[in-house]
Amino acid sequence: MNFGKQLLFMCLIFGLFGCGQKSVVKTDIEAQTFAEAYGDGQLLRKSFPLLITTDPFDSPLPDFGFIAGGIAKMIANIGVILGAGRTEMYFHQPTPNFPTMFKEVRIKRVFFYIEPKLNGERRTNWFSRFFKGKGDVDFNFIKKLIIRLKPEVPDMKKVCRIKDQGKYEPLFPCKDPTLTEEKTDRYLNYFKMSRAEKEPDLSEEEEFVLLKYDGNKRDSHIMNNERGIMYMIRTARPGETFHFFDTRKRYGRVVEDMKTLDNVILVELKKGSVHKELFEAQLSQDAEFIDSNLGVEQIEECNPSICLDVKVEEANLVPFLKRFNSNRIDAFIDAGKIPETFQLKGFVDFEIGADLPF
Repeated sequence: MNFGKQLLFMCLIFGLFGCGQKSVVKTDIEAQTFAEAYGDGQLLRKSFPLLITTDPFDSPLPDFGFIAGGIAKMIANIGVILGAGRTEMYFHQPTPNFPTMFKEVRIKRVFFYIEPKLNGERRTNWFSRFFKGKGDVDFNFIKKLIIRLKPEVPDMKKVCRIKDQGKYEPLFPCKDPTLTEEKTDRYLNYFKMSRAEKEPDLSEEEEFVLLKYDGNKRDSHIMNNERGIMYMIRTARPGETFHFFDTRKRYGRVVEDMKTLDNVILVELKKGSVHKELFEAQLSQDAEFIDSNLGVEQIEECNPSICLDVKVEEANLVPFLKRFNSNRIDAFIDAGKIPETFQLKGFVDFEIGADLPF
């Protein structure tokens, strides 16, 4: 990739709309590099989300999202097999050559949201639970979850490609892996290890546990209370609903971020109880308009039963990406009986740090 292509690539990725515009010299303003203006002074940094979808091959992937897309696909696959008891799953994610300017690739956040079926109730009555086997639509059935990364070249005799599969699509095993007692013990041993006091250097590690969640110790594995309150707005008109909340200044004062997950708008407030009060007061004032014009069916406040803002172990993944041309991404899931019908949604936030010579 020559310099011109690199510059265009970075303009597209980081949304630096000044790229290619006419420069104006102002002598009273000290010149800044991109890293100083848009990063930490050393690297230019940009975060981007990938949505978790129910179809593991339907995540919207940017061209540079080879490892990001693989992890999003793994989490989507987890949603498909939940309820099978203790299960292991894995695939290999081929790694293409990526620009040398990329010095850091990090996973910053993994957020899960469980949604009941369309027009369904989140809570079921005692008759349905005990005699029909239906459960409440929440995350209480997940006992344990681990996602791990490991540089590894796949045995091509044991993987099966799907029709028209791209060169860098994940390589899945032809047969489901057998979860032996030995492998189960190894996964469970991760829960006995405390969180690292400092970020690990993956150039010195053979594997990396990205995420571990223990439903019996849920509060120690989630960050729900460490960020602003999240609301889930289910609507028949997600585009119009997003636009409404995004363009009203009165909401902009209290909203930290918004994301669209199919027919659900995730609205994250700025941290602090006053923002919750102001947001709900404004919702009350706009209730009639929202109900009549936006097709909003439900507004729920996030809580640990229906939203999991899972703590992730942060590290720079670049050493793993450079070690081989493939990484193994595997997961261990221990889950009880799932709700009769549910949808697993959410997003994974990634951050790229780039070293630019200007």
